[in-house]
Amino acid sequence: MLAIVATAYAQQTPAQKPLRLKFQYTLDSGVVELGKEIESERGARKFRFTKIKQYVSNIALYLASRCVWRDSGGFYLVDAEDAASCQIAFNYPSNLVFDEISLVFGIDSTTHAAGVMGGALDPLNGMYWSWQSGYINLKIEGEMLDQQKSTALEYHIGGLGTAHEKRFGLAPGEDLTLDCDLNPLLEQALSANKTHLMSPGKQAIALSLAWMQSVRKQP
Repeated sequence: MLAIVATAYAQQTPAQKPLRLKFQYTLDSGVVELGKEIESERGARKFRFTKIKQYVSNIALYLASRCVWRDSGGFYLVDAEDAASCQIAFNYPSNLVFDEISLVFGIDSTTHAAGVMGGALDPLNGMYWSWQSGYINLKIEGEMLDQQKSTALEYHIGGLGTAHEKRFGLAPGEDLTLDCDLNPLLEQALSANKTHLMSPGKQAIALSLAWMQSVRKQP
């Protein structure tokens, strides 16, 4: 009897296909390694980064601009210090047809307003300000180096208006590697002499948009 039930269940359960997302933090075309110096190609500046973290959520697959599948995993913390967290793997039905993948970089407004949560959203991960300000969507820390001195850099970007959806072309059977280039955000911040940003607001929204421009699909 058990064998019959198991066979029936297997017949009802559609076959699954794996999809892997990989995130890589870069500065222009160079791969960022925490604690090591790296030079910007465009600005001829040298940096050393000690922390890079961001939230990714609401992953979905689309066909002709219509959502055909949505990930039930919720929220992911992509931490440059944890190589395993920079790869997200999930399964989708093998007969599913799609032409785009959608990701939200950050935490949606409803979750921001919900207060402290667990898992990837646990405040122990260092990505939560308070019940008033909510979550930090992107955290970049390090220093800018020159021959005379080093200048500390701290960008904690979050709050309402700093989470953005971005879509990338993707076909069934493909994996996706995303390069997250720090340079556009740094150029915008440093051109305004901004070396620290630690609260929500208009500047955080502007830098979050610069970050979105920097995320691109690796060929």
